Amino acid sequence: MIIKGAMVCDANGEQRGDVRIEKGKIVAVERSIMPKSSEEVLGADNLILLPGAIDLNTRVSNSILSKENLLKLSCKAALGGISQAVLIPDCKPTSSSELGLELLHALKDEFKAQILGISDAVNVENPKSLNELAILHKKGAKGIFAKSNIDGNLLRLANLH
Repeated sequence: MIIKGAMVCDANGEQRGDVRIEKGKIVAVERSIMPKSSEEVLGADNLILLPGAIDLNTRVSNSILSKENLLKLSCKAALGGISQAVLIPDCKPTSSSELGLELLHALKDEFKAQILGISDAVNVENPKSLNELAILHKKGAKGIFAKSNIDGNLLRLANLH
């Protein structure tokens, strides 16, 4: 599928252009894309397109991390134009636990929008806490839920462990 002629707003700024989507994923964003012979084309003149928008603050229904809730969240995100949703780790089990990360990983191919787990804030002074954080990141956690001024330092310290 190609979305043609939209005002595309992304990390590169705003420009009139086309977006190619294959198997539910954005594969190209260019000024002009020639459609393949059997490719569906949607005209988007006078429309704004935000390909790959990211929602940095998502939660699951009833604060319960389950297959059903994750798939529902993924569908709602995709329908709203979100390609990546960052799941806040305040659910049961938490999205930053090994169990939560395993569930996210097991479902990743079923998601309409990518859902990312992040780690809970940790005590920088506690080496055990940093080690646990490093393990979670090796298992797929994508960030840290903490004050922004300590985010980068925590990630650097955890990656040293």
